[in-house]
Amino acid sequence: MGITGEVKIAGLPSLSICHGSPYRVSEKLLPDDERTNEIISSNNNSLMKLDHGRILSRAMNLCREETGECVRPDIPDKYWQQAYNEMEIRYGI
Repeated sequence: MGITGEVKIAGLPSLSICHGSPYRVSEKLLPDDERTNEIISSNNNSLMKLDHGRILSRAMNLCREETGECVRPDIPDKYWQQAYNEMEIRYGI
């Protein structure tokens, strides 16, 4: 499951944001990689922001709080979604 959003500001191009990739939260996109180029080419917006920092940290904390442990990359999607929702509210992403 991907966690994605779109930011629109008048007078600027639309910006796609996603955690991991638009298709999987744990998918790592690397520079000059065929998969990365495929994802960027299929995106409708000319700009993309890929973020693993704050959302990853929050998802791991939520998982740890509920289950007692959390091992990356095996973080259930519900924690990614909850972390994203919190960041969306807090930072407007």
